[in-house]
Amino acid sequence: MFVVAGIATLAYFGYNYYQRNQFLVQRIQSIAEEDSSGRNTIFANLFNVWVNSDSFLNLLFGHGFGSTVFLSGTGNRAHNDWLELLTNFGLLGVSIYLTLFVSATKAAFQNQWNIDKRILMMTIVSIWFFTTVVSMNYTSTNSIYQTIMLAYLIGNRKSSIA
Repeated sequence: MFVVAGIATLAYFGYNYYQRNQFLVQRIQSIAEEDSSGRNTIFANLFNVWVNSDSFLNLLFGHGFGSTVFLSGTGNRAHNDWLELLTNFGLLGVSIYLTLFVSATKAAFQNQWNIDKRILMMTIVSIWFFTTVVSMNYTSTNSIYQTIMLAYLIGNRKSSIA
């Protein structure tokens, strides 16, 4: 009964908040009408800039930090870590970021940890990966909490081995 009452209360206040927030209403309607939030334009522009680059160095090292803001055609970032890294830091940046994921995933499956710490590690890595695909994580201020938890877990594992 308490759960149902809590959900009904949250739904009521959430709906009222939605109705009173004109920006949110307009944003949701524009996404529904356009079938995207402008990301298709951003993705196409950034990928074309990288693929059609005049220099092999730009393919390998990218166009520099923050270049997506100027190259997207909308003044926005890529809204996708992988495309952001590809444009800013090229294949080298994407390779390094991928190496971080592979290392973190391998660490999550090591038997040197208790099962609860392995589950926590895999959960954090999964959230991190999902966020990189649909949003931005490496430039987000909220990623600090994931980083602190990963550092704690890795540091805890090393201290228990020694």
